[in-house]
Amino acid sequence: MIHNMEEKQGEEVQPVVDPLSKIYLPLKISSSHTCCKTLDENNNIPETSPQLLETDIREDMSTDEKVELALAFFEKGEYERAWELFKSLGDSSVVAKYYVSILLYDGIGATEDYARAVSLMKEVVTSSVSNHEKLIHCAEYNIGRAYYEGFGVKQSDEEAEKWWLLSAHNGEEGGCVKAQTILAMFYSRTMEASFDLQKAHYWHQEATGNGNLESQTALGMMYEHGIGIEQSEADSFRCLKGASKRGSVYAMGNLALKYYHNKLYRNASDLARKVGSLEDFALISRQTDCLEEYIRKGVAMGCFIYGRCISHGIVQEVKEGETPALWYSKAAEIDLDVTQQMQDLVVAGKI
Repeated sequence: MIHNMEEKQGEEVQPVVDPLSKIYLPLKISSSHTCCKTLDENNNIPETSPQLLETDIREDMSTDEKVELALAFFEKGEYERAWELFKSLGDSSVVAKYYVSILLYDGIGATEDYARAVSLMKEVVTSSVSNHEKLIHCAEYNIGRAYYEGFGVKQSDEEAEKWWLLSAHNGEEGGCVKAQTILAMFYSRTMEASFDLQKAHYWHQEATGNGNLESQTALGMMYEHGIGIEQSEADSFRCLKGASKRGSVYAMGNLALKYYHNKLYRNASDLARKVGSLEDFALISRQTDCLEEYIRKGVAMGCFIYGRCISHGIVQEVKEGETPALWYSKAAEIDLDVTQQMQDLVVAGKI
């Protein structure tokens, strides 16, 4: 249940929100980041052929055939089958070695073993396989993630930054786009020696240009609040709407808030209910390659805005039992900080 949102008599309540908290870097970066996805012409991840998943594993299968099948199992979420097949390939495939490290690090399909995972990632990086440059850059990203999170190695922001810069590959083709986004968030951390909004803006622009949803959303937030760049309502709306259409849940939540603030109540209501009804945040994180932390925040925003829409009679057909308090409570259960920020906006008369 949310707190009482009424002002205390004689006191002026103002929202206290650090805009940079909207693009911060959480302590746990990702649930299961792997190799950066190759998108098709419609910016979608190509689907695995169902026929491939039905292929029987034969003794005479080549290494490449086994790798292709193991990758299909992985993309389908059949991690135990992927683990057994990748592990059986041993040192014969750098791709198999990379994915074994991922499965060990994330504890999916196999028992978590951070130290072994990082060791394998470093073997991938030093393999110098010319036709797997992108895979090597993704391994560099994950080594940086290990140093940032302090899993398998001693925690070190300096080492994390070093590996992410290698992974980002100066924003050039073949570099890990996720590393570009994470670097931007890394440089957005206040009270840290690495704080640099010019670098943050640069890397978010690079990542957005390379198709990253998270950075496109973050750019929208930077334009919205004038973080490191000149404030621009038009640019903010363009970024958030574009990212929302491509599946960014955090963009959807902020776009619903923007619609509500601008009195586009029907748009706000429809989008808020859509995003507020989302579940299985870990799955959405894997599908969109966005941080689960921000997915939760986007859903919480949707819940709160939809509660406001019901409260003000904007929703014409309210389902039985769906009260504003129900949606506010749901928002608080998902992300209390976002719910408090929304309450502050209500108290300040912003929404």
